[in-house]
Amino acid sequence: MRAGAGPSFGRRRGARLASGSEPFVLTAMASLVGGTVWLYRERELLLGHFYRPEFLSITHTLTLGWISMLMMGVLVRLGPRALGVEVRSRRWLAAQFACMFVGYTGMVFHFWVSGWVAMASAAILIVIAAAIQLYNFSGVFRRVRGPDWLARYVAAALVHFLLAAILGVLLGFNKVYDVLGGEFFPNIFAHAHLAAVGWVTMMIVGFEHRLLPSSRPQDRSARGAAARFVLLEVGLVGVVVGLVARSRLVPLFGALIVAALAAHAARPLALLARRKARDRATVWATVALLFLLADAAAGLLLGLDIPGAESRMRVRVQLAYGYVGLLGWITLTITALAHKLFPMFVWEERFGELWGKEPVPAMRDLYSPHLQVLSHSFLALGIAGTAAAILAGYLPLITFFHGMAVIGVAAFVLNFFLIARWALFRKRFEPTPEDWASFRANFPNLSVRPGFSSEPAGGGPACAASPGSSDLPPGPSPSASRGSSEPGRSADR
Repeated sequence: MRAGAGPSFGRRRGARLASGSEPFVLTAMASLVGGTVWLYRERELLLGHFYRPEFLSITHTLTLGWISMLMMGVLVRLGPRALGVEVRSRRWLAAQFACMFVGYTGMVFHFWVSGWVAMASAAILIVIAAAIQLYNFSGVFRRVRGPDWLARYVAAALVHFLLAAILGVLLGFNKVYDVLGGEFFPNIFAHAHLAAVGWVTMMIVGFEHRLLPSSRPQDRSARGAAARFVLLEVGLVGVVVGLVARSRLVPLFGALIVAALAAHAARPLALLARRKARDRATVWATVALLFLLADAAAGLLLGLDIPGAESRMRVRVQLAYGYVGLLGWITLTITALAHKLFPMFVWEERFGELWGKEPVPAMRDLYSPHLQVLSHSFLALGIAGTAAAILAGYLPLITFFHGMAVIGVAAFVLNFFLIARWALFRKRFEPTPEDWASFRANFPNLSVRPGFSSEPAGGGPACAASPGSSDLPPGPSPSASRGSSEPGRSADR
């Protein structure tokens, strides 16, 4: 790559990625805080049955408002970079957000007041949002036959989300009109697994092949990657169809999902055990894999009717299963990888065009590493403790440990806004004299005075590989230290 490509590359990409994702991401952050605080306020719900109106409201605040909104927003940014696929229409993207927001808030409210027909009607907007997303990213389906398996994971996740939304609408109307038939709770479980495994886990596992490279199959042939994808997809389809049909083969298909997820998690966990994780984000994303494996094992036991249907412990295991899945696996993974992605997005948008012209902050300077450690420590300990307290049926421990998780969420959201303020509020970077001295030492051919900028002699700094341990396509070297011309370290150390 020629030396002068660096700044212009970052400027074009920053402009392309910046538009359209912010409403999704900001709604997601508000929903994460609202959902976890709401659950703390109504923590007694964790001692009862999961199918209660207010509990369903809280659950969908987290699944739709936090997880799905964030995934939609991040996909807008990662699609061009990781897949080479742009959204087809920004207007349709705005329509997708509008449908998603109105549908999600309508569902949460009508769950709360037990308005089943109105809730199902609001859920139709989620179906429309999922269909728009599928249309906007239809370019990914042209890449599924290529060597990159990420396209297959993303394509499958987009289809699964649409199917899960359709099944959710049918379940809502089924409360009044009995449109589905069959047994009620198995249908609910089919919808939940289609969304949690088919939409969310499929998307995360695919992108972790880039953002957590140790999770990739070690053999360079396509065989290992194909085996994992097929195991996960066949297992998911078998579980969902089996639950609806009340098949005895559900545990068998569940075992295929467990095998695929265990293969995904094995090497990162081995590296973590040997203390070879590359950065803090990798450490916490790998800790989330521990929650994933524990949750997958619990799901397999539930599929084998362990504990039995008549046992009081079964409802507790189901509650802990859902809690760990939503917060321990999905939320901890997202918050960990956010420290790889959001500093990179913001740096490229805000400082990419200034690289090599004047001192700029490193990506790691855009947020607080202390808040990062605090948020993930409190999240991991709080989630593990809350799950144990749910199994024990002991409210004081639920209060204590879920309170820790809420503190972890608050620290993460605060750190997110420390990053976002550089782009949302155009926070200015004021270089110190030491920054200027370092900059001049690393770019000796520049003629720069504070407050002014010029192009580097010879065309600009060389481009470095993409920051940290991700394998996203390269941009300029945003993780280098202030004023440095050297390739940077990870955004997260």
